[in-house]
Amino acid sequence: MSHPTSPDGEAAARAMTHEWQPIETAPKDGTWVFLFVPGHGPARARWSHNPGMADGWRSHGTGRTITQGTHWMPLPEPPRPAP
Repeated sequence: MSHPTSPDGEAAARAMTHEWQPIETAPKDGTWVFLFVPGHGPARARWSHNPGMADGWRSHGTGRTITQGTHWMPLPEPPRPAP
């Protein structure tokens, strides 16, 4: 894990709070996150790097490019099975 005082560690610590974070701190490794898009609300998306295409945020389901995201939040953990 990253050291909490490094830039990566600070981003990881903020992500664990499940609060909206500035888009500049969002992971660009293909991790699915919620993006906040003003006028539309949250959208599930991930950063996509495709040779021959522009890099950018791609919406889950439609694959459309999201260009207006201002903030991001990690997806919550899935529910645990009942004992």
